Amino acid sequence: MPHVAITAIPTGNTIEVQRGDTLTLTVTRLGDISARTSFWFTIKADTDDVDTAALVQIEETAGLLYISGAAAGTAGNGSITVTDAVAGDLTVVLAAVEAAKLPVLGRWYYDFQMLTASGVTTVLRGRAILTGDATRETS
Repeated sequence: MPHVAITAIPTGNTIEVQRGDTLTLTVTRLGDISARTSFWFTIKADTDDVDTAALVQIEETAGLLYISGAAAGTAGNGSITVTDAVAGDLTVVLAAVEAAKLPVLGRWYYDFQMLTASGVTTVLRGRAILTGDATRETS
């Protein structure tokens, strides 16, 4: 009988996003991501949603792609900066002006995925919570 090895996707801590605040998310020890050709951070209300419906999707080289289910107007308002590819250390930033566009929906889903010559790999996944803000000004 063949042996089948199933590798579990690491589950991360819950991310709390404060609507209207700049999100700075520091992630460490994802493992070696140095072979990546693309790298994404995505938050969705439902994991079955298409990427264009993402609440937030940021790609390392392209910046912010989608915000609240629409194409982002300013790619530079979202970024992924890898500080140590071998260890898998990085920082994700979403500008306050973009975070202000997020709806308060409750618990969402996030993941980090990379594309390599071998295919797509999810390196971390978890839940995200948006906390509403009383003051809606971002500038």
